[in-house]
Amino acid sequence: MGSDGNVVRSRRESSSSRLLIIAFLLFGAYWGIPAIIGEATLSLIATSIINIITSLVLFLGWRRDFTKGLIVSTSSYNLVLSGYQVYASSILIGTGLVVFTILTVIPSLVASIVAGIIVLIAYTNDEIISTQPDRPLAGAERSTARRG
Repeated sequence: MGSDGNVVRSRRESSSSRLLIIAFLLFGAYWGIPAIIGEATLSLIATSIINIITSLVLFLGWRRDFTKGLIVSTSSYNLVLSGYQVYASSILIGTGLVVFTILTVIPSLVASIVAGIIVLIAYTNDEIISTQPDRPLAGAERSTARRG
């Protein structure tokens, strides 16, 4: 019975880790595409790259302490940016641009909610972060080999 519980937990962790990878890739596209097209500031390219790096770190399964900090900080940044977009876009309701406002507020609101959920999950559930055993960062195995 113990092994069945481990199999179920492993499948759950694997699917939730895949969802996090997909979420960060989508955030990378959400911030990067408008910046590349020219509809947004070029500083969003850095935000896009950070999200793509976070998904890559999750995919590679690096150390949990490093990964958790990266997930929380990247999601918090996504939450602040998308929350500001909701605020800035909602001001446009008074100008009569209701359709444009709705088309801008809804994706930003969804992005804010998703980023907030990721922050909460990362703080409350350590098992969701990595499906693979903790791997040292590059170069760590060389430094331990020199000591030994």
